[in-house]
Amino acid sequence: MEGISRREVLAAGGSLGALGALGATSPAAARTPWTWAPSGSVAGKGEGLDPEWVWDDEVDTLMAAVIQRGDVSKVNDALRTWTRNDQTLPAGLPHDVRAFMEKARQLPSWADRAKLESAAAFNKSRGFYLNLLNGVGGGMLSTAIPREARSVYWSKGGADMEDRVAKTSLLGFAIGDLNAFRPDGDVIVHAVKTRMVHAAVRHLLPQSPD
Repeated sequence: MEGISRREVLAAGGSLGALGALGATSPAAARTPWTWAPSGSVAGKGEGLDPEWVWDDEVDTLMAAVIQRGDVSKVNDALRTWTRNDQTLPAGLPHDVRAFMEKARQLPSWADRAKLESAAAFNKSRGFYLNLLNGVGGGMLSTAIPREARSVYWSKGGADMEDRVAKTSLLGFAIGDLNAFRPDGDVIVHAVKTRMVHAAVRHLLPQSPD
């Protein structure tokens, strides 16, 4: 990035955002087919399915059950006290929720600690540019993709942009921390909570008259 001014980076980001917004309005038939082979992923395996049509079945079923039996407040109260990767899961969680969280908080076998530390160092040295790109791609551009924008808007609090950005930023900042995946970090906590809240939204949103 040497020799590139902040003005040029901002201008480039705005152009990319505009192009992305235009592409999002193209007919579905024009969408580039998903061709990524599982062997090319970090895990090196998988089913190779288009992620646009793959849901989080395990937690989707769990959160639907939590909502239907009226355990939302109980789970929320317990989760507020869980803030560190190495922290024991809080008391008061329903058995099925605890079982899911214990499994979900474990790093996969292919996780490479050395690479995670290198990524943290890269985040520290290039934080300005990463935050700028995340702001354009994960923030402003998300409001320009019609289907996604409507889904977020009609989710509880989705129309409150300040609140929405503050909550979304929690996971982004957690990923960028130097200690993100260390015992005293919190990215695993945020990742598990994000999976759960997204599943709850997927269950509730289709029921909304909006």
